[in-house]
Amino acid sequence: MQKSGGQSSVAAEEVERAQLGDVRRNRRLVKIVAAMSAKPDASIPQQAVTEAAREATYQFLNNPKVEFTQVLEPHSVRTAERIVKQGTALVVHDTTEFHFRGDVHRAGLGRLGRGSGEGFFCHLALGVGVDGTREPLGVLGVETYVRGDQRKPKDSEKRIPNRESLRWGRLIDTVEKHFDGDARLIHTLDSEGDIYEVLVALTQKERGFVIRAARDRALMKDETSERPYLYSRLKMELPVAQRFANLSARKAKKGQSTAKKA
Repeated sequence: MQKSGGQSSVAAEEVERAQLGDVRRNRRLVKIVAAMSAKPDASIPQQAVTEAAREATYQFLNNPKVEFTQVLEPHSVRTAERIVKQGTALVVHDTTEFHFRGDVHRAGLGRLGRGSGEGFFCHLALGVGVDGTREPLGVLGVETYVRGDQRKPKDSEKRIPNRESLRWGRLIDTVEKHFDGDARLIHTLDSEGDIYEVLVALTQKERGFVIRAARDRALMKDETSERPYLYSRLKMELPVAQRFANLSARKAKKGQSTAKKA
């Protein structure tokens, strides 16, 4: 690829290995990524510059033969290569929502956890360096999902095998497939990822992890207690480090399961 300099060429290099079933689609993806990264805050017509480039971009985005996973895969592979060179990395998992306002229903979108409008949820895993710089190394996996119009009973989550919470374990498995033990990964999840099935899978497969606790779980029996629990055990331990962080105020999003807890 001819280098045009700047961030646009760097971003385009991330997708040069894309295999979209047609060499013309592969080339178009490189051009689109270069244009978008050159003007990330602009609209598609502003990014594309020419009418021909704009039409080609829309045709690419609407092409049913182009899958999002195919577009992301070469970037994820390069991300894994960067992590293998470093040896160790954090893999930060989180979920965000894409909210589209308006009263007109859009095909493929669904209910969100707040107000009017609709959208979809995006659950992703970001590789981050552990050398103190917290350098973003790239996206290792993404899973999107849409909620139906009907709200489920509170106790239905325990009965439905394809419940939303299973996305945490699925994405961890997706990320690990890029490495086959060639790097040390530390999967980092917020309190929504404090799920028994996830904890069991991580432990049995001997994977590194840090999960923000959301439940006072029972621990293994030992000489100190008949049935110790997590929170009481932590109170017995001496602190090894302290860190202070300034947090800005923000309003809680009612009814949104992905809202962060203070």
